[in-house]
Amino acid sequence: AADPAAEQKLLLQSETITEAHLCSDWSHLLPSSAIVTPPWRHQAILSFPNVESLPDRVRLYALAAAHTASGNLSTLRQDWWHLTPDRHREGLEAVLQTVGLSGFFRLHNALRSLHEQGVCKDAVRLHKEDNIEAQVPLFATKGENVLKSIYGPTMEFSTLRKVIHGMHPDFWNWIVEFAFGQVAAREVLPLAERELSVLPVLIGMSTFPTLQTHMYGALNCGATLEQIRGILDQTDVVWGLAPQTMVDGYWSEFAEEFERVQKPSD
Repeated sequence: AADPAAEQKLLLQSETITEAHLCSDWSHLLPSSAIVTPPWRHQAILSFPNVESLPDRVRLYALAAAHTASGNLSTLRQDWWHLTPDRHREGLEAVLQTVGLSGFFRLHNALRSLHEQGVCKDAVRLHKEDNIEAQVPLFATKGENVLKSIYGPTMEFSTLRKVIHGMHPDFWNWIVEFAFGQVAAREVLPLAERELSVLPVLIGMSTFPTLQTHMYGALNCGATLEQIRGILDQTDVVWGLAPQTMVDGYWSEFAEEFERVQKPSD
C-alpha cells in the first residue's frame, strides 16, 4: 500500500505546472533519475475490467492519445506521470501520432504540457528525428506498406487507393506519405500498439466506420479481441458515459461480425 503522505506529496507535485523554457538545444529534457513515477497504479486503470494481455503501459499510451485529442491536459499529465521514464519514448509516440487525427493545435498543446511535466532525455533521439530530408523519398513506400499491414485481407489495397484517390488526389498523397509514411511508419511503437492507441481517439471523433477499420487493423497487426475490448472499455473515462454506451453496442455488432467471418463455411 502507498504511504498516504508520500502519495499526497506526489499528487501535489503532479498538479504543479512549471513555466518550463523549451530550449532549442533540448537541454530542458530530464535525466531519468530526475523523474518521479508514483509507486501505485493509475486510478482509472484500476477501474477497468482486467485484461491479462493488456499491460498498463499500453493502456496509458491509449489514454494519453485520447486526452491529447480531447484537449484535457490536466488528465494527460496524470497519464504521463504514471509512465516510467523508460517508456516516455513510446508514450510520446502515441501522442505524436494524433497529429493526423485531432490536428496540429491539440498536439502542440499536449507536447508543451508534457514538457512542462517532464520528458526523459532518452525519449527524443535527435540524431534520428532531425534527419527528415533523407527519408522523404521513402515516405510513399513506407506508407503503402503500413496501409497494407493494417487493411490486410479485409480490403484490397488497390480498392482503397481508388476510393480515396477518387475523393481528391492530394488527399490520397497526404494519407500515404504523411499520415502513414511519415507518422505511422515510425518504428518506435509496434503497429498493434499504434492501432490500439488510435481507437479511443476515433471514438471521440465519432468516426465509427473508420473505427471499425482500425479495429480490424489492430487484429491484422497482431492485437487480440480481448485487447481491443479492453481499450474500448476506457471510453467513459475520456469521453463520458454516453459514448461508452454507444461503443458497447458497436462492439457487440463487431464481435458478432468477426465471429461470422472467422467461422468456416460448411
